[in-house]
Amino acid sequence: MDIINEIQRCIIENDIELAYKTIVENEDELLNSAQYWNLRGILCYKIQEYDAAIKCYIKSINIKNDYLDSYFNLVYIYKITREKMKAALYSGLALKYTDDINFENELIDIFNDELLYCEYINLIKQVKNNNNINIKNLSFIKYISTMFEDIDENYISYINDKNIDKLWAFVNEDYLLTNKEILSISDYIKIKENLQLNIMIKYDVNYINKTRDIASKGVDCCFIMVENNRTWDLVEIDQQDMRHLKNKDYKKTVTLNKFNAADSNVYALINYMPQKYKEKYKLNIINGVDVFSIENVVKVPLLSSVTVSGFNTFTSYPKFTYNIEVGHGEVGFKGCGLMDKKNKQFSFTPEEYTKIDKICTISTMSMILLSSFAAVPENKYEITGNPRTDTLVLSDGKINLERLLKIPLNNKKVVFNMPTFYIHENTGLVSGSKELNDSIKIKNFDYKKFNEFLIDNEIIFISKVHHGEERTVTSKVKNRHLDNMIFISNDDLDKAELDLYEILNAADMLITDYSSIYGDFLFMDKPTIFVNTDMEKYEEERGIILQPYDFWAAGPKVTNQDDLSKEILKCINDSNYYKKERNTIRDIFYYHKDDKATMRVWDTIDRVLS
Repeated sequence: MDIINEIQRCIIENDIELAYKTIVENEDELLNSAQYWNLRGILCYKIQEYDAAIKCYIKSINIKNDYLDSYFNLVYIYKITREKMKAALYSGLALKYTDDINFENELIDIFNDELLYCEYINLIKQVKNNNNINIKNLSFIKYISTMFEDIDENYISYINDKNIDKLWAFVNEDYLLTNKEILSISDYIKIKENLQLNIMIKYDVNYINKTRDIASKGVDCCFIMVENNRTWDLVEIDQQDMRHLKNKDYKKTVTLNKFNAADSNVYALINYMPQKYKEKYKLNIINGVDVFSIENVVKVPLLSSVTVSGFNTFTSYPKFTYNIEVGHGEVGFKGCGLMDKKNKQFSFTPEEYTKIDKICTISTMSMILLSSFAAVPENKYEITGNPRTDTLVLSDGKINLERLLKIPLNNKKVVFNMPTFYIHENTGLVSGSKELNDSIKIKNFDYKKFNEFLIDNEIIFISKVHHGEERTVTSKVKNRHLDNMIFISNDDLDKAELDLYEILNAADMLITDYSSIYGDFLFMDKPTIFVNTDMEKYEEERGIILQPYDFWAAGPKVTNQDDLSKEILKCINDSNYYKKERNTIRDIFYYHKDDKATMRVWDTIDRVLS
């Protein structure tokens, strides 16, 4: 102790040489003394060896975690060397070990000359009260990580050890936390060319407003920090995006997801967008499952106020946008959602529809069906019609189909076969008989014999199965080389840059089972033949919601190949066959029977954005 007192006396009397000599001579004996390392730090400070002084103070604290003198000295030296963030962090750590209000005031007084004094004091108090921060993990990046739920300690250590966070600036309220100091946004803008910091924003309920705010103030790039498996995904909001935000283009941007080839309502909204709205609004179009990428989940609500889908895809996002659903099937027999007998969580769940603000539908009857599936209140609906029916009216299906098939269709009758799925490839869900997992849902179907029937009667038979079992069925049919029986897939349509509804009006009739594609042929007043070989099984597994089935299924019903062939010829030769029944059901389901559905949906979008 006499040695410690001697060193202290020399430092007070400014006898630097003797103090240094005494420290060196007694180093081995005092290595484990917190007081010794504190005094050694003071000596280094006096000779302006600031880095050495910092190391000494930290050694002192590591020996005695609650040694307040070393904390005060360390905070002070960090402050004068402009390491203000470290000064604030160690201040908060020091206050974990004392309730001495005088010491706290002395520590806080060190920051009195700071313009952002209040922000530094708030930070100090947050560290003091944060049990996840201690002497072993104290760092700027550790402090940032405590604002997230669960970031891996090894990951944080890696960032810290590699100095990755050296150029990070974290947006907190209306200021920036950096490795060096706290900056106001306005000060950062003035000197940003010299700093070249990467602006970071936490992905939470406030990230949209924060990002738009800094864009309006002149920040031209930032990253959104998304917690993912105990690490961070950094989603870049680049200069183009930030200009979009600064100009407030998000107020006139609509994001649409064309999920797959069956998402023809969205396709029509894009393809037939009225000119007046093209001049007024911007489109952000996302194709396929890209809609579920972290990048899009983060960026879509930033860049647009309204989202439109046909498969409820934006309901997987946090609720940041006005969601409009345009659907992909309206006149369906099968039970879905709450009306599905066995798989009530497969689709059309009430949970999904709580995140949907507006549903564009075709009629009151369609509203009733969807409400039975998903418990949707009536005020969410708007009867606009299906945009895809505009495609049925306006496209030249024969020419498009000839382009797709690369064959002439002169004097040929065209029949489309489009059943629903029986075994869903992605989920394993079974609906109906597993034995019918082929193109035509009739057991022991003779495809060669049927092809001869088609040739004899100059019929081109187009088979397009449900996207849910496309890979499975395609593997069975790809080696069937049949002249008049042609199998097409979503890939074929994509390669030809065609939507299904751009070829559908080429058909003279439809063959289906319980698929909602039936409704589109009702709209066109074209005949449908129903193959219902597994009616009882399907009713047991999924449920037939429209009863009595014979009334709602306005067309002949068949269960075998011979009857199918006979009914095809009847439909071809008699234009009035089941016409009265079709028109009865069409009038129930279709309030509008024109080509203005796209306009009505865009009018709805316009009202929302206005």
